[in-house]
Amino acid sequence: MKFATRLTASLLIASVLLAGCSRSLAGESQITEQSLYMTPNVISERTPITDRAAVDFNAVDYSQYQESAFNGYLEFAMNLYASEASKTDSNMMISPASIFLALGMTSAGAAGDTLTQMTDVMTPGATPEELQGFGGYYYRTLLQNSGITLHTANSIWLNNTRADSVYQDYLDFVTLNYGADIGMISMNSEGEETINSWVNRQTSGMIPAIISPGSLSGDDIAVLVNAVAFESNWEAGNLRYNRNLPFTNADGSEARVTMIKTTSRTYVSNEDAIGCTISYEGGRYVFMALMPTDPSVDANTFASGLTAEEYMSLWLNRSYGSVDSVYIALPEFSYDYDTYLNSTLVGMGMTAPFSDSADFGNMSENPISIDEVIHVTHIEVDHTGTRAAASTAVVETMAVGVSPDPKYITFDRPFIYAIVDVDTGLPLFIGTVNYL
Repeated sequence: MKFATRLTASLLIASVLLAGCSRSLAGESQITEQSLYMTPNVISERTPITDRAAVDFNAVDYSQYQESAFNGYLEFAMNLYASEASKTDSNMMISPASIFLALGMTSAGAAGDTLTQMTDVMTPGATPEELQGFGGYYYRTLLQNSGITLHTANSIWLNNTRADSVYQDYLDFVTLNYGADIGMISMNSEGEETINSWVNRQTSGMIPAIISPGSLSGDDIAVLVNAVAFESNWEAGNLRYNRNLPFTNADGSEARVTMIKTTSRTYVSNEDAIGCTISYEGGRYVFMALMPTDPSVDANTFASGLTAEEYMSLWLNRSYGSVDSVYIALPEFSYDYDTYLNSTLVGMGMTAPFSDSADFGNMSENPISIDEVIHVTHIEVDHTGTRAAASTAVVETMAVGVSPDPKYITFDRPFIYAIVDVDTGLPLFIGTVNYL
């Protein structure tokens, strides 16, 4: 596939690494290395977790999402985005869908205050069962597409010496609800290579690795991984472009860039920002770009104050005109971004999962806590399309009318962008451009 004829609008991976707490497990079984995706030989006579006061898997309905869970997820996505934007003055991008699906599988194993906090942060106003129902529903919507290539995959990698501490009905649930493959690995360099190989395959080589050398240890219980890959042509085909045009960076310096030229019939605005959307083939997804109306406001400052309500208001109140009602100049850009999400999630109220008192009793009776949540992204945008990738690792240890006058928008200073599902308005990817 030649990049010049293909638009890779985005690709995303999320990984959750669960590690055991400090005390060791009694009577650990020594399970030999298994082939990938083989269900582990867990102990079946343990008390079923569906009898516990935690997520009731039997009550989860993923045939349709509850409005409370949908609204809660959007709030979670925008809170993540705002928090990450406030931490840097550079370009940044996150994949809220990937982070949510990886943490969704993790929260299915939570109980007590750990479950309450994860639910309140990830889907405020919803029940744990509604969170899981939305997770299953959202995962399935990513499998349904037309005119584009959109691939999503989940997997759980269990420590091959501790796999019998994980409940079978938990594994059955994530297999059914999230389509997760189950594999067993050694928590050493060989296991790191196995996970990275899976990630590399799922992302067609765009992200060759997510686990750094030496990251895994014998105390780690599991690594939960999500991958989403999005590829599409622009609806209008390859776009026109002009080279060597000015872009004013956030610090006032000037860069010379290549500007993509196109038109749109969709205009997005409020008193603080103006923007537009550019459609991908099939019309299900669009690239939405927004630029603060105040030239002194950089993209991250604007993003750090953008709420879920304001985002959805911008989306729902976008206006439509004639085919050529909005003339757009958008710079080509590419960059990488990486961040640890621990402090962001703790700041949002998810403290228990990272503490020694973490309760993942819906997954195992053994002490487990989250050690790290790592998020890495990459994006390239040019006149032929977009190529983007993201990876998240969680480590657990023991319609209004448009003016008849045409609009002209030149994104020649900091702006924010998102790849948006038209059916729901949910951002699959969302980021900022402050420097080129």
